[in-house]
Amino acid sequence: MGTWGVAIFSDDLAADLRGDFRDLIGDGLTATEATERLLAEYASSLEDSDEMPVFWIALAITQWKLGRLEDRTKQMALQVIDNGTDLARWDNPGDRAKREVVLAKTREELLEALDRMNAGEGDETGMGEDDDAPALSEAELLAALADKPKMRIDGRPKGTE
Repeated sequence: MGTWGVAIFSDDLAADLRGDFRDLIGDGLTATEATERLLAEYASSLEDSDEMPVFWIALAITQWKLGRLEDRTKQMALQVIDNGTDLARWDNPGDRAKREVVLAKTREELLEALDRMNAGEGDETGMGEDDDAPALSEAELLAALADKPKMRIDGRPKGTE
């Protein structure tokens, strides 16, 4: 597996995991069912001290962004952030410092999701903690994203000169 930066998804394992989770959700699985499949499929990564933290953090962020954050995934991600397990693989002091910033932001996002759930506000979809409630399917998410106008780097809509 390769890592090309300090961002959560600047890692082959994290990027693959994100794609696999999205595919499973798109196939109609619940977040719990998809997570169980990924736990089995990525069992060797979970036994590797460098890959295990990547697995939990990437899965937590992916679930959170899709409005399907499971408590166990969130807790495992927070644990590997808080105990420094993820930082062990970052030997370069500059990269390690940058990764610490990324992890602090990730931790904050996950704790905010926890606070919303505890306050009864539900998750990003407004569905609450009921994993079997109808959330947006992968196809619906992609369709919603497709409706947004594509922007060029200069801020103008694509297709305009």
